[in-house]
Amino acid sequence: MNKAFTITTPRRKTRSSAPACRRFTWWRGLQARELLENYFRERVKERRGKEGSDLLTVLCHTEDEDGNSFFPTRDIVNPHDLPYDGRA
Repeated sequence: MNKAFTITTPRRKTRSSAPACRRFTWWRGLQARELLENYFRERVKERRGKEGSDLLTVLCHTEDEDGNSFFPTRDIVNPHDLPYDGRA
């Protein structure tokens, strides 16, 4: 798990024009990203059913005015896919 955090994780799924050594690094990054997403997806499932004050549990239990989950699992697991409006 620790090694997955140190590997650059690309956002795109394809990269064919790079040399073989760079494609292998790209592949390792995709594998690390998948490992981390699966890990956090399981943690989110655990936390949705429990109470707590840690950040992940709070994100899992945050609701909008209508009582719907404010953060779907995919947004907690992979926040890079959220829309970005350019403001810091």
